[in-house]
Amino acid sequence: MFQPDFAARAVESRRGRWHQRIAEGTGSILVAELDGRPLVLSFCVSSSTRPGLAEIYSFYGHPDGWGSGAAAALMTETLRSLHESLSAIERDTSPFAVGKPPRAGVHWVEPRLVAQIAFAEWTPDALLRQPRFEGLRDDKDPAEVVRETPS
Repeated sequence: MFQPDFAARAVESRRGRWHQRIAEGTGSILVAELDGRPLVLSFCVSSSTRPGLAEIYSFYGHPDGWGSGAAAALMTETLRSLHESLSAIERDTSPFAVGKPPRAGVHWVEPRLVAQIAFAEWTPDALLRQPRFEGLRDDKDPAEVVRETPS
C-alpha cells in the first residue's frame, strides 16, 4: 500500500510543474472547465522532431471531471476551431486540375493550409492507403508542397 503522504506529494509535484509551465510562457495550455471549475488541462509545445507540428506533453483530467464530458469538450473545441479556419476558405470545386476528385462527401478549400499526413503507401491509382492526419504545419508555404515520390 502507498504511504499516506504519497498522493499529497504527487499532487504537489504536478501542481508545481503546471505552475512552472504557465510561468515559462512556452507552449499552449488548454483548459476545459465545468461550472467555472477547471477539470481538464493539456499542455502542448512545438515538436522538436516534427517541425510545424505540436506534441501533447501533459494531459490531466481531475477525478471530479471523470464522466463529465470535460475532456470531450476540450477536443470538441479544438475541432471547432479547425472547422472555423477551414470554413473561411471553403470553395465549391477542387483547386487541383489533376485526378478524378470524389463528387460527394467532400468539402474543398483554398490551398492555404498545409497538413502533415502519414500514410502506408501510394496505391496504383495514385491514392493514399491508410492516411491519417497528424497536424497542421505552419512552417510550410502551400506553394512549396509537392507530391512525395517513393524511394
